[in-house]
Amino acid sequence: ILGIAKGAGMIYPHLATMLAFILTDAKIEKKLLREISQKAVGESFNKIFVDGCTSTNDSVFFLSSLKGEEIEKKKEIEKFSQALIEVCKNLAKMIVKDGEGVTKFVNLKIEKAKTEKEAKKAFKAISSSILFRSSLYGGIPNWGRIVAGLGQVGIKLEEERFKVESSNLKKKEIEIKVKLGRGRSFYQGWCCDISPSYVKINSK
Repeated sequence: ILGIAKGAGMIYPHLATMLAFILTDAKIEKKLLREISQKAVGESFNKIFVDGCTSTNDSVFFLSSLKGEEIEKKKEIEKFSQALIEVCKNLAKMIVKDGEGVTKFVNLKIEKAKTEKEAKKAFKAISSSILFRSSLYGGIPNWGRIVAGLGQVGIKLEEERFKVESSNLKKKEIEIKVKLGRGRSFYQGWCCDISPSYVKINSK
């Protein structure tokens, strides 16, 4: 499996100026490849955030020459599926890291949400917050901005159950866990900070 992707700015799940091409020689049915591909995109490219701006240009192509080994048995399908997801995840993360003006890459995990839909809503609220992303650039643990973002989209929190954990915010790669304390659902995505360089690049 070979993957190539382009993206730097105007990156937001589902619709962005992003192009990705995934190539394989696996002999696999078209319907099955489509199903696996949709899952791979859902687990990767649709979980990234750079600036929240979109366009009508995003596309992910999955192409096979059908000249390799046949993918037919259950174990073969699972192995191929996991490999494809891994390639897409790596490309998606690279797009965020290469984003315009990006200095910090964030692995953002939403834990203990009431539903997966709520966890996804929480991720979008936090990753799109200019205040939160500015604090990331400065390496400041201003968790009040996370709470404000969650409140903005109507997620109710109890102080005793809500918790935020993070690695060193001064590092270039950061992991942040936001534990809502409302259930057992989980969502993970990748986002970044916002820097003066982003403004300079897009002011021209």
